Amino acid sequence: MKYLLIPLFLLLTVDCIAQKTVADSPENNNNNILNWMSDNEIEIRRAFDGTKKEGKSALFQYVKDFTTDSNSTNTLDIAVKVNEKEFEKLRLYFYPVVEWHRNIVNEDLQNEDSYNKISASLKSEWAILSSRFTPLLVGSASIKNDFKDDEPEGEFKIETTFFSIIEGLPGSNINGRNDNTILKYYPYFGYEHYLGLVEGINNIEFLKSRLYVEFYPFGTDAIRGIFEYTKRWETGGKNLNTDSEVISGAFNADLNKFFSITLEYENGELLVNDFENSHTLKLGLGFKI
Repeated sequence: MKYLLIPLFLLLTVDCIAQKTVADSPENNNNNILNWMSDNEIEIRRAFDGTKKEGKSALFQYVKDFTTDSNSTNTLDIAVKVNEKEFEKLRLYFYPVVEWHRNIVNEDLQNEDSYNKISASLKSEWAILSSRFTPLLVGSASIKNDFKDDEPEGEFKIETTFFSIIEGLPGSNINGRNDNTILKYYPYFGYEHYLGLVEGINNIEFLKSRLYVEFYPFGTDAIRGIFEYTKRWETGGKNLNTDSEVISGAFNADLNKFFSITLEYENGELLVNDFENSHTLKLGLGFKI
């Protein structure tokens, strides 16, 4: 249960730093915590799998796992993005991300469904054109530490997608009758290369397709749903028969600017658990800035 206190600790820590920053800058006395984080380009999500526009909340949750019929309260998924660097003329962005994904089943890290990984990544986005229809390349290179197997892992991936201001196309806001946004989506296709992902295997390569959808059934950001489908085809490395697919869905109801109640469902071979099959229903505290 102590891990459920982490978002509160993060919020209090950031608030204290923000207040000190504001106090040291009289001209910014009206800034609040959100302004300070925006100025310092700090964002907190569950993960930054695609573009930085995706909005999955960090999760601190109770898990019901139908695969093992076990419960866990020591579960968290959090990613922090900082210090975005923009090359405006090239429409190129770089930003570092730190992520922590942890699930301890029955307080046993060696359980086959347990995992505990921390990673540091450098991510980039390149908008190839500046127009009503913009192809986008998304890339990342990561170093991870797997506390379960006590070994480092490496990851490289590059994906392509596109976004548009034309309603109905990816990245655009699809509006309802009252001109409120009800849907937006991003399709991806790309390549992934993993080092040391599975014990005894040095290299695994995949082609990957992914569909990410956010929907707002009541026309407000305060209540939103997320649907995600990922399919991977193994193309290199040792033959592990690791072609995989994952279907997930989440429903978020905001409590305030920072916190939400999140109900999430996942079914498939999860990357975070080295492609072990997982079938989970998660009820948790979402946290997003």
